Amino acid sequence: LRRQGTWDPERLERWVDRTIACFSPEALNTTNKALNHSEQPILIVGMPRSGTSLVEQILASHPDVHGAGELEDLRVTSLLAEAHSKTSFPECATDLEHDLINKLGEWYLNRRTQDGKGSKWVTDKMPQNFQYVGWASLIMPGAHIIHCVRDPMDTMLSCYFQGFKAALAWSNRLDWLGHYYSQYQRLMRHWESVCSTRIHTVHYETLVSQPEATIRALLNHCNIPFDPAVLRHHTSDRTIATASYAQANQPIYASSAGKAPRYSTHMQPAQRILGAK
Repeated sequence: LRRQGTWDPERLERWVDRTIACFSPEALNTTNKALNHSEQPILIVGMPRSGTSLVEQILASHPDVHGAGELEDLRVTSLLAEAHSKTSFPECATDLEHDLINKLGEWYLNRRTQDGKGSKWVTDKMPQNFQYVGWASLIMPGAHIIHCVRDPMDTMLSCYFQGFKAALAWSNRLDWLGHYYSQYQRLMRHWESVCSTRIHTVHYETLVSQPEATIRALLNHCNIPFDPAVLRHHTSDRTIATASYAQANQPIYASSAGKAPRYSTHMQPAQRILGAK
């Protein structure tokens, strides 16, 4: 019943094709990167409903970390790059003047400094930034990349249950969900193989079953010293303006893992596309 908005799977696939071609290993090795290697920004990427809000809430509980929420700024830098080029994004990304790459990175970093109000680290929890990981490695080579991963079928089921608005219309049909997820996986595999910026993966199931060890590894990746406050994220008075506000404000629990098998008969359209059993 809820099929608001339209979505074109083939258009996404073409965009991923273009992005992989433009951000080839050769292009990333020869393109000048920004000179500012600030480690202040932490990009938390992944599928919606994969634990991104929980990871940000944990990090933001640290006294030296500011959680800025879901920001459009990285996508905006791609639009600014496009506006200064004769070609569209992503084709223009590896053909820009070094000065412009520096300026775009500085623009993003300055906004995080304003957000953070003195914090050493600032998170940007826009899940769809998975599309721009290669671009971020050019304009912000010092940024930390956190990739949140959850069981594919659990993730898609949770997206389908959520009832997102028309901007995420791909979540309103199971076959669209399967296609979107497959393209997300394809692009993340590419980034992990070509980016010089190390990507740290947080598996939701491991986080809820082994929270302290997983959180310590997360902090180590970001060069953030351990603080006991990160184990008490649910006591924070920070406001969460995403669909996961209720879950991220609770103590870590495991009941959200493993729901999809109960709906396996209904999930066939998505399973077929992913080749899941």
